[in-house]
Amino acid sequence: MPSAAASEPSPPTSSQRKRSLASPPSTSATDAADNRRKAPKVSRACDLCKSKKAKCTGTRPCPNCTRKGVPCVYDAEYKRGRPPTPPPGALGVAAIPYSSTKDDSMSVIYSKIALSDWELKVKRTSSVNHPENAARKRVYAAQNRDTPTGTAQSRASPDLEMAEIEGQYFDPTSGLTFLHRAWKRLSAQRGQSTPEFLSGTEKSQVLKCAADKPYLVNEEGSLPIPSRFKAMELMAFYFDVCVVTYRLLHRQTVTSWLDAVLHNVEREKPVPHGLGHAKSAAVLVILAIVTLRREKLRNPPSDDTGDIRSSEQLFCASTSLTDAEPGLPRLESAQARLLQVIYLLQTTRMNQAWYVFGETVRIISALGLHRHAGRKRNGAMSKDSTPDYIKEQCRRRVFWTAYTIDMYLSVVLGRPRSYHDDDIDQDFPDLVNDEDMTSQGPSNLEPLEDCNVEALVLHARYALSYHTPTAEH
Repeated sequence: MPSAAASEPSPPTSSQRKRSLASPPSTSATDAADNRRKAPKVSRACDLCKSKKAKCTGTRPCPNCTRKGVPCVYDAEYKRGRPPTPPPGALGVAAIPYSSTKDDSMSVIYSKIALSDWELKVKRTSSVNHPENAARKRVYAAQNRDTPTGTAQSRASPDLEMAEIEGQYFDPTSGLTFLHRAWKRLSAQRGQSTPEFLSGTEKSQVLKCAADKPYLVNEEGSLPIPSRFKAMELMAFYFDVCVVTYRLLHRQTVTSWLDAVLHNVEREKPVPHGLGHAKSAAVLVILAIVTLRREKLRNPPSDDTGDIRSSEQLFCASTSLTDAEPGLPRLESAQARLLQVIYLLQTTRMNQAWYVFGETVRIISALGLHRHAGRKRNGAMSKDSTPDYIKEQCRRRVFWTAYTIDMYLSVVLGRPRSYHDDDIDQDFPDLVNDEDMTSQGPSNLEPLEDCNVEALVLHARYALSYHTPTAEH
């Protein structure tokens, strides 16, 4: 989780919460006493009101959550006996207020996506040890013990169960599970025996690529490195068009890597000469992504065009470099593999993306990118020295990109996530564009109206809010 120092807005202070102490006018002291007796006593506030110390009706949803358009949950620990069940609110569900102007509409969207970090932390940390959650788990376990073998109830729905396709596990959240279930039912309705779900070609493929479409790579062909002018044009196209939220690189740094690769190619030296395997692999996979993207924008999707072959050949050269990378993992090791995962997802090679991402997560954990960096990290051992600002921001970008992809793969494939929020305290990246970054810090200290990194931060915040544990976890 991002630390409070860098990205958590502080909860409102008592001076900001002005509360009127004046009682409403009444005819007599007796009437006032009667009104106090008739007013329902609220013994439990929702998590949002409790964290802000705001007045709450104790209903689900409460008016505050309804007005803000956020989920109204009661997962915080209750220490005064058995937690009471909140009664339903007047609307029954949290409604989003109607906004007639564009600014108001955007404020509603931001209130749903960019939930403040400390609110998310309250919801995440409190739901794990909540008494109600423990009770639900015991009841669920007892129901499964009493249910005959093979007929255990599903948490999602009695009809929605996990799918096992050729020994591979897929949860009900996966779209492949739905297709597999529909395919089996159609076969049963036609009175046919259930055919093989896969084509059979996966038996001849290596494990991490099984069931993915093969590559259109000419083993004897040379590496299709473009000319210097075109390569620089492709690099600019990548940062201007291809990157939307997965901004894990620093543009000026990667451009210098590309210049080194082109220098080696022009002098007929090995691509990683003087640069390293990981940085060279990152450059090649960027060229592969851009070549693929421009081909899809230019023509209808076709798997037999020359640009598609060039793209896949560049990608395979990139994976060869990362597979042969020597030494201990570095930041660019994670960057190159994350770019490879993005390429695999763009070409619908989900199985290989799953395995490559698993390796990437281990590298990120070994580098400690999921933890907040202190002053003594990155060689800053003295009080006067400071860590490289560009490198520190890239560390944050890499982690939050990986966190978002982890959420995506978990939902698409219906498999457990690799990251656990209790192990994370990394900050979000600073809202600074690449051209305004130096090794010492941001060169432009004025707040930016539009920042490219904001898309990455909002995407990560959405992934955090999406995975906020509920009572079923």
